[in-house]
Amino acid sequence: MGWISPYALKQAGATGVIINHSEHKIEKKLIKITLDKAKKYDLKTILISHDFETAKEFDQYETDFLGYENEEFIASGVSLLTKEKEKISDVIKYLKHPVIIGAGISTKNDVKEAIKLGAKGVILASAFVLAQDPEKILLEMAEIFNS
Repeated sequence: MGWISPYALKQAGATGVIINHSEHKIEKKLIKITLDKAKKYDLKTILISHDFETAKEFDQYETDFLGYENEEFIASGVSLLTKEKEKISDVIKYLKHPVIIGAGISTKNDVKEAIKLGAKGVILASAFVLAQDPEKILLEMAEIFNS
């Protein structure tokens, strides 16, 4: 959320928004305002942090989920889960909000590992967008949540 108003998102049928994604970071002082506006229109929120310290700070905010992704691994083809498994486990254990993991998530095994560590979901972008059959990839990964 940021380029499009929460009202417009709600009118378009959105049920949730991602706030502070790497592609559209916002100043910390605007995050609370953005969260409040999203809540005004009954939109679920994922507030993304890019390091453990920021995640701890954002854990004090009123959001539905906290996202955690190290920008170094976004669209890299290397899963954050293979490089920072212990850190992710610590983040999930420490935070009170449910955690969504992103950055380099591209296989069913990545999704399985995220769930095993305690994540409530994953942020998926490049693996889906660049796939030969995006629907198939998405369905395969979503299947993990039902098993």
